[in-house]
Amino acid sequence: MIGWILRAINLEKGVQHRVHFVRDKMDRRGLLIHNLGLVSLVINFIVGTTAMSDSLRLYLVPFFSYCLYQFITCAVTCASMDPGYITQKTLDQNVKDAPLYASHQSFTDPVPECGFCCYPKPVRSHHCGTCDLCVERFDHHCPYLDNCIGANNFPYFFKSNMYAFTMEWLALSFWLKSIIYKTVFTSFNINRNIFNYFVLVLTAVYQLGGSIFNARVFFRTVYLTFKGQTLVEKKKKINFGLKPKDAYKLFLGKNWAWFLIRTGKR
Repeated sequence: MIGWILRAINLEKGVQHRVHFVRDKMDRRGLLIHNLGLVSLVINFIVGTTAMSDSLRLYLVPFFSYCLYQFITCAVTCASMDPGYITQKTLDQNVKDAPLYASHQSFTDPVPECGFCCYPKPVRSHHCGTCDLCVERFDHHCPYLDNCIGANNFPYFFKSNMYAFTMEWLALSFWLKSIIYKTVFTSFNINRNIFNYFVLVLTAVYQLGGSIFNARVFFRTVYLTFKGQTLVEKKKKINFGLKPKDAYKLFLGKNWAWFLIRTGKR
């Protein structure tokens, strides 16, 4: 949904992404289910509040609102920021301390050149066929956010997935409790409220699909993060043998408090 808005603003980039969408039909289906699920989860959570006690509602409603706020800010930040594109400007900026060349023995060592964009290709960088640029520690191109996921915006991608996962399963569980409560323990008449009941079931089905899709992405991301691998490196069977603690610091940073409370760019 966020990606679709950004594509409408950037028409030239949108043409590239439409080609990408046609090429990968499975992503199109998954993203459609995911978007509908994100819209449905707010409805289902509101419905689910009817099955909560007053004391439980007092804590869960602010917690859900906090998760929603964190998800939106992190997703927008991830979609709008530079993921780590390797251009002449970034190469000139890094010429002194050269973090992109840290794994080479000296600054005079030859750095491989990308055959597509013709820029130097540092270690762990890969070329994105959609954006037509190399990205530092490239993970994948996310059509949902309409941006690459790389070294700069990976923490926001991880965080947005975590909060989306939390919201979706929280809303779904209380929606189910609410439906059971209304149909079994009260005089809720399904025949009289058949339209409302149908809408609630339909939104829950959409959200369930989105929840399963998001859970798959989230747990895969967690697994690869603590292995110190990107998605591209996993497919190419490249493993740097990082310890989980070192991999966490490399991919997500050292500040645990930021991970919980900070929004926007670090």
